[in-house]
Amino acid sequence: MNIIKLSLAGLISTMVMLVIVNAAYAEEGSTDEIIYINGDVESEEASNVHAKAHDYNLRLYLSEGKLGHLISDAQVSITDKKGDIKLSLDNGGSMLF
Repeated sequence: MNIIKLSLAGLISTMVMLVIVNAAYAEEGSTDEIIYINGDVESEEASNVHAKAHDYNLRLYLSEGKLGHLISDAQVSITDKKGDIKLSLDNGGSMLF
């Protein structure tokens, strides 16, 4: 239960930081089965990405460290429960939906 609380606290603080911080780009893409939007936070781009967030059933906010510094150009792989890769990116931004 503590792990869930810590995870939720981290997610909430990351979301708060996304509102405050400014950064770089947004990119929409797709694979055979996956449609995604990948972006960093910037005043214009962030509002476009956030406006589309409700269209996606998985929303990842990438940050690291105690201060929650946003990550860009992260290597991200998402697999199904069988271990099959569903999405693989070398340039994951701080927001990946």
